Amino acid sequence: GLLRSQQAALRAVLRSKGFCWLDSEPLKQHVWAHAGKTLAVKPTTWWWSVLDDEQLKFQVTYPGADAEYKASRKDKWCADVGDRRQELVFIGGPPMLESVIVHLLDSCLLTDDELDAFRQQTSSLRPPNEEFSVGSLLNGSVGDPPRSAAASKSQNAEELQRLMDLEE
Repeated sequence: GLLRSQQAALRAVLRSKGFCWLDSEPLKQHVWAHAGKTLAVKPTTWWWSVLDDEQLKFQVTYPGADAEYKASRKDKWCADVGDRRQELVFIGGPPMLESVIVHLLDSCLLTDDELDAFRQQTSSLRPPNEEFSVGSLLNGSVGDPPRSAAASKSQNAEELQRLMDLEE
């Protein structure tokens, strides 16, 4: 049935990688790294679009960051969400079924109603200013970003991981 189809589609995936925007931690980009039966989705940097003017000025002082920001504004920016998006690549053999994988990933996305509620609940969230100071660079402190109250799709993401872990 459907479960076997999903397992077969994922079993053929050798590697996947990229980054994604999660409703459970909406201010940070998350790196997706998968090889074999190991999948990690970990927060990395702040999305450009969530930074205020002062935070942005601080962030673009890092080597290469200004060019990265400008490229993102030019090539990847959306009026509604800025640079926040999913960008994933899957590498696998011939039995890898793109349509099944796309369906699984689509089930992790918020519905239109959930996205509207998410936007309302997270509109006032901002990265903490103490993350953008010389002091934070010197002591290496990185605080936890605020979390949204949106209905999380983490259950679907956990199901995706479970399917990847299943043995034949």
